[in-house]
Amino acid sequence: MYATTVMRENLLANGRLTKRLRSHDGHVVVRVMPEGERFYVTVTDNRDEGDVVRDVTQILEA
Repeated sequence: MYATTVMRENLLANGRLTKRLRSHDGHVVVRVMPEGERFYVTVTDNRDEGDVVRDVTQILEA
C-alpha cells in the first residue's frame, strides 16, 4: 500500500498500520504495459522539483 503524504503525528499514532506502508511520502506513479496486463509502481521524492526515484517495484500482474 502506498500513501502520498502522511503527517508525522499519524505515523506515530497509527504505527501498527503505517509501518506496513511501502511509501508514506512522495509521488506515486503507476506505469501500465501496453497490453494492460502488467504494471509497475515508482515512488519519487516530492521534497523538491528533482523527482528523484526512491523506489521501483518489480513488474506485477494485473
